[in-house]
Amino acid sequence: MLPLQTAVAEGLGVLIVRHGRKSGGEVGDSGRGTSAITGSVDISLSLTRLEGNSPKNRRLLQSAGRFKDSPAELLMELNDEEYVALGEPRETAVRDAKDAIFRVASELEVDALTLKELVDAARVSRQSAQRAIDELCREGMLGRNGKGKKGDPFCYFIAEIPFCPTTPLYGQKESQSEPGEIWSPEPGNGQYPD
Repeated sequence: MLPLQTAVAEGLGVLIVRHGRKSGGEVGDSGRGTSAITGSVDISLSLTRLEGNSPKNRRLLQSAGRFKDSPAELLMELNDEEYVALGEPRETAVRDAKDAIFRVASELEVDALTLKELVDAARVSRQSAQRAIDELCREGMLGRNGKGKKGDPFCYFIAEIPFCPTTPLYGQKESQSEPGEIWSPEPGNGQYPD
């Protein structure tokens, strides 16, 4: 390590790359070879594939070292030849679960699904699904029926988003009519697309 430490003392940045052991281990302890390397560096990073049902282009970057600003874990995704930071794995799992649950949830209240049915259909963990469902309900994206007890579990469905009647269509200006008065455009004045 002495030649590398000399280079650092001269103001050079030094990056040491080594393979991890087959048996794995904690960040800094999982590299092949001597542990003196880990003791000599400021930051030790580990880049690994995710286990389970994760996309193949995602990697987990873990760090340990002398600087407190380094995140302990960062999930990254390879897009168009570059890695993009997605955030902490737990938060990313909830975001992914929200997307998956919203894709499989019923649009009809009569066909609402239980937590277990959503977990099975979306193929996400129960813990991530529960957090995702709670957030989707708070955001008004999912509705819920049932009492949440044995024999009458909570069932979830896509909540109807109300239409805003004051939204101008096709570039129309809002009417200056009195409340209760029905406004209609004059024909041929360009209010509607041809």
